[in-house]
Amino acid sequence: MRSRWSGPRRSGSPRGKDSAESFRAGGRRAKDPDPARRARRQEAPLSWAERREQARLARERSSRRDRERLQQEAQLSWAERKQLALEDLAVYRTVSFRDLCEARFGGNEFTARRAVSQMRDAGLLVRGRGRGPKGGEFLVLALTEAGRRLAGRRISPFQRIWHGLAKPREAHHDTAIYRAALEKIAELEAKGCYIATVRIDAELKGELAKASEKARAAGGEAAARRARLARAKELGLPTRDGKVQIPDVQVQYERPDRTVGIASVEVVTGSYRDGAVRAKAAAGFSLVASGELGRKRIEAAMGGASAGAPRPDLGETEGRGGVREFEEWGW
Repeated sequence: MRSRWSGPRRSGSPRGKDSAESFRAGGRRAKDPDPARRARRQEAPLSWAERREQARLARERSSRRDRERLQQEAQLSWAERKQLALEDLAVYRTVSFRDLCEARFGGNEFTARRAVSQMRDAGLLVRGRGRGPKGGEFLVLALTEAGRRLAGRRISPFQRIWHGLAKPREAHHDTAIYRAALEKIAELEAKGCYIATVRIDAELKGELAKASEKARAAGGEAAARRARLARAKELGLPTRDGKVQIPDVQVQYERPDRTVGIASVEVVTGSYRDGAVRAKAAAGFSLVASGELGRKRIEAAMGGASAGAPRPDLGETEGRGGVREFEEWGW
């Protein structure tokens, strides 16, 4: 069975440890059958057109039966649920326990707790604490290096994957990005679109910084600004008055007619200023409220609840993951 992140494994990627192998027992490892193409990928990065074609070929190799099984939550095997959970952690870096439970384990807390405990015992993930806007703590999860390697075996090489916990003070916002991305992906897939890659803000900011620093070393500050804007254009990021607007998450997808598109989502919390909210909306980003405070901030900035398209309120991260519950488990 394959996931939406399925694709050829990076050539030469390291094998996991014995614990990871036992966890992944019975799984399949995707590999590009063309040695020449693998060699070319190591020599030079592929263009967007080549990446799109690679994604299309990966999709066609995945049978209709497998895709239908992925859509039918009740038919997913225990091993597949854990694998999908690993892949989500790899793509989004930080996810709350409660959100992962709802997305990959059908909201069954006992099943999710058992899976998370097994993956932690196998050295594949770590836990941490986040703090909501009202001060309540919640449990967050992230992969270890071994977990990242294991998840990467079935993820396309064009998808950036992560490991390690984010900063605790950013956990509330970062975990809300996961929920918002899943909402947008579900919307696109309902229209028959194929999800190619997902880029979180950390990746986008890193790409811009890398381009700027390289140009600054060669040509100074002016060259750095030009390089930043040029890289932003390549990444599909809107610019205005020399400033780049960076979304919380960017979803690259292919429509049924094989044209490509980019959907950008911004998660608005109560700490956003009105000007920042309006700038994100003007850039074409979908604004998603994280909790009641985020919803009120959007309404205030955009001129009332009736302004623009409906924006779902995904709920606060308060209490999403029971730190106290996990302490009772003996973690």
